[in-house]
Amino acid sequence: MKEKLKKINPVSVILLTLGSLLLILALYIHFGFDNITIEQLIFSATVKTEATSFDAIKGGLTIIIIGIPAILLIYGLIEYLMSKYIRGRVTFEIRFFKKRFEHDLFTMNKKRRLIASIVIFFIMAFMGAHIIELDKYIIGKFSTTEIFENYYVDTNEAEITFEGKKNNLIYIYVESLESNLASKLNGGVFEKSVIPELENYALDYTNFSNNQGVGGLYSLEGSTWTVAAMIAQTSGTPLRLKIDGNEYSGYSQMMPGVKSLGEYLKDNGYSNYIMMGSDASYAGRRDYFTQHGDYKIYDYLWAKKEKLIPQNYNVWWGFEDSKLYKFAKEQLIKIAAKDEPFNFTLLTADTHFIDGYLDETCDSIFPTRYANSFHCSDGMLYEFVEWIKKQDFFKDTTIIIAGDHPTMQSNFYPSWVTERTVYNVFINSQVNTNNIKNRIATTFDMYPTTLVSIGATIKGNKMGFGTNLYSDEKTLTESIDISYINKEFGKKSFYYDNEILGASYYEMKG
Repeated sequence: MKEKLKKINPVSVILLTLGSLLLILALYIHFGFDNITIEQLIFSATVKTEATSFDAIKGGLTIIIIGIPAILLIYGLIEYLMSKYIRGRVTFEIRFFKKRFEHDLFTMNKKRRLIASIVIFFIMAFMGAHIIELDKYIIGKFSTTEIFENYYVDTNEAEITFEGKKNNLIYIYVESLESNLASKLNGGVFEKSVIPELENYALDYTNFSNNQGVGGLYSLEGSTWTVAAMIAQTSGTPLRLKIDGNEYSGYSQMMPGVKSLGEYLKDNGYSNYIMMGSDASYAGRRDYFTQHGDYKIYDYLWAKKEKLIPQNYNVWWGFEDSKLYKFAKEQLIKIAAKDEPFNFTLLTADTHFIDGYLDETCDSIFPTRYANSFHCSDGMLYEFVEWIKKQDFFKDTTIIIAGDHPTMQSNFYPSWVTERTVYNVFINSQVNTNNIKNRIATTFDMYPTTLVSIGATIKGNKMGFGTNLYSDEKTLTESIDISYINKEFGKKSFYYDNEILGASYYEMKG
């Protein structure tokens, strides 16, 4: 037995194991996550942070922990059997009219088994790359686009004025919130609404919809994960990565070529605040919001520093949404007492995939934990908004509730659901429009629309790739096919590298 094991080629085992692992992980990503892009995977792998939720990665870790020993065992057994039984010639025979024809293929030896292992490794690696569309991503980077030159409106050159009343802004990003969660009766997917309170808000206030009922906005390439979604909704600009062998490390100047919502508000006397239950440093959010609007940040680290939670406290991504709303109320009372307009942004996390976080106060009335997480989040958010309505500052405040991006949870929606749109509602906006149904709009359009909703006027009604949805102007996606835009966003853009990334682009090139 020991003599046979000595004939096992360790290099072959390593190659076959790595190839299998790459293929299995690719399949896990493809079938386990929805709407996840290669840019998001690269971004998540290169950002410098320790913040994460174990639930979001435990599936991948489980595959690695179980998969590696299993694959090693299988291929070790294969190598052993090959070394024992396939040591000589490999032949095939054909019987024709009772005659036997035999032909030698080759002599199976250690060297040829190694070559076969190398070929199999590359086949599996290529299949894995194709499954997660890495090949498409690489090919796209060798193509160039002029979509920025042709359609992007420089955010630095927008002419924005506040001629009258300046409303405060409370902007609530709800993790993975889609309009599809509404009832079928009002344009959603489910017989019973998963988000009944938010559905009613969409019916009672302004909801820009892709259908006749409660609908939403499309999420394009470069805006389909949280930090990219927040950048899209506050600057009308996609988050694209410069990957040429170097890490995306330009955070000392994160996207210096854009002028964002926070910066325009600061220029007009607003103070900016953002609160989240996770570490704001995760994925560059701290860099973006401090550099683009000088936001005061209330996050997981702030809560520990202020002793609002114990030093060792860690639930889900940091602290849960029930605490987020409690802390938000306390800070809003203090902020509203100041005699200045404010922009207070919230980012929730309970409804993050995988399966969401189910607060101890939540009821389980739906078959899945994820649906119950959304339903509970709906109730908590409703209570928070109704609390705001009772405050003196509400009369001068616009509340915007928006999903950041479509959920990445696979198999949550029925297979027949093909359109996925992000929920939005504008409460107490300064302007109104009847042009809210059957719109082909994107989360980029939230940027100028938000400014107008609180009292601003924008010359031309366009900023970045966004269009003021209260105007009569067509959005980019009402003029150009979405699939074309997504394809172009996957290509290299000299404009983006030079004008938007600017100095940070050259820093990244090293």
